[in-house]
Amino acid sequence: MINDHAKELLDHPQKPIRQYIANVLVMSISFNVILPNGKSTRHPNIDQFIDTLCERLHQAIEVYERAPLVNYSDHVGEINHEVRKALNLIDTGVLGLCAIILSSPYDISLYVPDALVLLCEHSQDPDPIQTSKKACLSQFHCTHHNLLGEH
Repeated sequence: MINDHAKELLDHPQKPIRQYIANVLVMSISFNVILPNGKSTRHPNIDQFIDTLCERLHQAIEVYERAPLVNYSDHVGEINHEVRKALNLIDTGVLGLCAIILSSPYDISLYVPDALVLLCEHSQDPDPIQTSKKACLSQFHCTHHNLLGEH
């Protein structure tokens, strides 16, 4: 299924690919599918998706906090491979949260407040995470500024 493949690609090491995949997830989450039995469903399941993102974020944050930021060899500093991987995973989680937040333009769905709270927990993270978060919140503000007083 496309969503499963998209969720796998969300871990891609290249930032532009992660951003494109997050946009695919925005569209996927946006549509509510009515099944033949009359039940409505969203895919991916938002609650499961948030739980998965939270778990991955916590794991990545643990690695980021315990590993040294820079390795020095022959007086040359380079970013620790584990830290770089952890930062990519944190960015992946943030992009996933952004997909949830941006999936309901001009509306605030039940799952958006939780995603916003989780996203704001990353307000002090370094780039490229900052860039992803700021772009998401800017777009959210543009599409929701008239609704914020209602909630």
